[in-house]
Amino acid sequence: MRSKILLLVVSLVASLALAEVGLRSQIRLWTINYPPICWRPDLYQRFDPYGYRLWPGKRMKHLYPVDHPLVTAADVRRLADVFSDADPPVAIVAPSFQRRRGHPVVVTAALVPALLELPPGASPRALLAPDVAPTRFVEVDDDRVLVDMDTPDGLIRRHCPERTVVLATDDPVAADRFRRIPTVASVTAANGRLTIHGTGEDLVTAVIHCLSDERIHVTDFRTVLPTLEDVFLKVTGHSIRD
Repeated sequence: MRSKILLLVVSLVASLALAEVGLRSQIRLWTINYPPICWRPDLYQRFDPYGYRLWPGKRMKHLYPVDHPLVTAADVRRLADVFSDADPPVAIVAPSFQRRRGHPVVVTAALVPALLELPPGASPRALLAPDVAPTRFVEVDDDRVLVDMDTPDGLIRRHCPERTVVLATDDPVAADRFRRIPTVASVTAANGRLTIHGTGEDLVTAVIHCLSDERIHVTDFRTVLPTLEDVFLKVTGHSIRD
């Protein structure tokens, strides 16, 4: 009995020793160097205790709300250039369209501490008002700096206002009735079906009212609404799958 217990203990010790040797042989695979290697020293600076952080701007900061997706990279570069070239210097550079202030906003780094001290949910408008800090406005050619889109539906409505209704009817004058709807762009007939193209969220409602008012009998009815893929195609010129 004692020999069996001794053999079990020896086997356990040997197994643990072999496991330790295996782990030590692979220790370099588990070691994480500190500080980690920085491959873009032009973008990141050494920062304890986390390793690195983005270099803070010495003169300017961009305030860019994420719900203004129509702003272009060229807009941001233009604002930064105006800020850098301003003589005398200004504290804020903001885009505008038809005398309405938009986003994003470039602010002097001196304002950042006050902005960071704002409580959650507080608006920075009081700190960024033109009568508080010298401001330069940059006029743009459309309302992209004003458009606030909080949902995918807002993005679709902005870029793809088109709507389509497809229905089946044997009414010979139905197409003419639908063409009288102000928001209808075209009506085509094929294989006993009418395809109604138009714009605006009220198109489907207008078609239903027309069916009711004109007593048009239908055997099938469906709508075709644009998607985010349609937005991508319209903005970029190619499909997401390309």
